[in-house]
Amino acid sequence: MLKHIRRLSVILWVALLSLVSLGLLQACGDEYAQPRKVLSETREDVLVGESEHFSITVYLGQREDPYALDGTANPLTAYCLVIVTPKFDTEEADQLTARLAAGGQTFTAVLARHPYNGQYAADIPEADLSSGAAQINVTGQHYDEDVTVRTLRQEGDMTMEEAFRKGLADLAEPLAGTLQNGEYACEIQVRLAERPDGKLFWHVLICDRQGGMFAVLYDVREGGTEIQSQS
Repeated sequence: MLKHIRRLSVILWVALLSLVSLGLLQACGDEYAQPRKVLSETREDVLVGESEHFSITVYLGQREDPYALDGTANPLTAYCLVIVTPKFDTEEADQLTARLAAGGQTFTAVLARHPYNGQYAADIPEADLSSGAAQINVTGQHYDEDVTVRTLRQEGDMTMEEAFRKGLADLAEPLAGTLQNGEYACEIQVRLAERPDGKLFWHVLICDRQGGMFAVLYDVREGGTEIQSQS
């Protein structure tokens, strides 16, 4: 009887050690779990295309809802932001409509006019552009044109995850300054953006609750070379 009790004790002890070891491994393997909790926007892809009278840029990613750059991260929701720039003069009363075809589905949206820069935009979060391309028909005034948009990303580009981790390393000091009771009192954005020449860069931003902003920019190519650091 005593022998069975000892054997059971050994088994329980080994099981306990296994659970502890597993917990330690999980903790060590998920060192980015806490900063992931305060992600307020990730922009994962940029697609562009143009026709004779329209230029189109599409941004894909997730962002907090409600959106506010205030140092507090809210739950993320997917977005597919279609931005149309007419190559002709428009009036405030003009209405532009976009019909997006992707993933075997078609979505139609009336575009809202930006009050200052003359661009028109609509968020179509249901659209699946994971293939990296889509067909968009745009109508406005007497123009009706089809535009094919394609991703600017290339194989071998720095990934969002790589930019996220590199950004946390380069902004380790301001990030650590927001730590309160084991949690970060800030929000983090990792966004892919394009330059006027069509080249891409990653913009990693930390915004704390006192209004402080710290950011780094990385070229998506050339090994993720740092372009600029901002604080």
